[in-house]
Amino acid sequence: MTSNWPKIALLISDLGGGGAQRVVCHLSRAWAQQGVDVTVVTLDGGVSKAYDFHPDVTFMPLNITGDSSSALDGVLSNIRRLRAVRKALKFLKPEAVISFIGTTNILAVLASRGLPMRLVISERNDPARQSLGRAWNLLRCVVYRYADRVTANTQGAVATLSTYVPREKLACIPNPVPKPETAIAQPMNSRIILAVGRLHRQKAFDVLIKAFAIFSKQHKAWRLEIAGTGEERDSLVALANERGVSDRVDFLGHVDNVTDCFRRAAFFVLPSRHEGQPNALLEAMMFGLPVIVTDSSPGPLEYVSDRISGLVTPVEDVEKLAEALSAYADDPILRQKMGDNGRDKLGDNDISSVMKKWDEVLDFQ
Repeated sequence: MTSNWPKIALLISDLGGGGAQRVVCHLSRAWAQQGVDVTVVTLDGGVSKAYDFHPDVTFMPLNITGDSSSALDGVLSNIRRLRAVRKALKFLKPEAVISFIGTTNILAVLASRGLPMRLVISERNDPARQSLGRAWNLLRCVVYRYADRVTANTQGAVATLSTYVPREKLACIPNPVPKPETAIAQPMNSRIILAVGRLHRQKAFDVLIKAFAIFSKQHKAWRLEIAGTGEERDSLVALANERGVSDRVDFLGHVDNVTDCFRRAAFFVLPSRHEGQPNALLEAMMFGLPVIVTDSSPGPLEYVSDRISGLVTPVEDVEKLAEALSAYADDPILRQKMGDNGRDKLGDNDISSVMKKWDEVLDFQ
């Protein structure tokens, strides 16, 4: 395929271990493999890259992040960020800019005004449930409409965005999910429950630990593995100790190759209080892992139907989550069925299908 867009800039706050960062990795790799000139621009100093990027992808860290000491300092800092982003875009002269995550999207719209480039916003969560703060929420409603296209990864997020963005500018593009290089046989003798994500209140790992403590009273051979880093690590470790399961809950921290976790787990749990379209869930399903999700957001429910392609529990319901853990632990046939059905739901999420949707949004020919 020959591209009419010889240069693309992907703008994101950082390249840490989040889902949006993983999407940036997948997209930049796919375009670089097609011969497209791709630059990833980060607002931070580029200290950490959690994922392996294609060697032909260029990086431009702007080093313009940091905490503000006051409201006035915050305003001045954002003005400096706007100027820095605009300067970078003028230097790069990309034909297309794709921006990721709420506040960075807003900066991208304001910084690119009047520049001869196509701006595409990529919303990675459900704006109805993820607040950016009062001022940023208002700005999101005002400025998103000025982007050339606005994408989201769930139909629920698109519906929310349609209340302040013209419908003709909106597009739903699911997260790309690489297929495992080799066929995966679900380890039926595994006694590992896996959760992956930032150690943040949104992910509700506190609810999972409480449920696991109830579950483990009758399932003493099982362990819980939580992969990820974040500000709630110490409180979660303390909670596991308080509930008497610290010897059976493993905090893995950042994991370079999460596929190893998928290969050894019996099933996957996403207990979040709200979500967009979580990469970890989709990757677990692609590996054939049976999954448990909550009914908190429409994104996961576009893939997981209760007792059809996984198990669904009420958000923040510790008892129901413990029952779901037991349902999988006690019934390997149910695990196999839910794992197989879940993998079959991901046909539109393979890399080639997702890249075609991006090509359409960017007017690739």
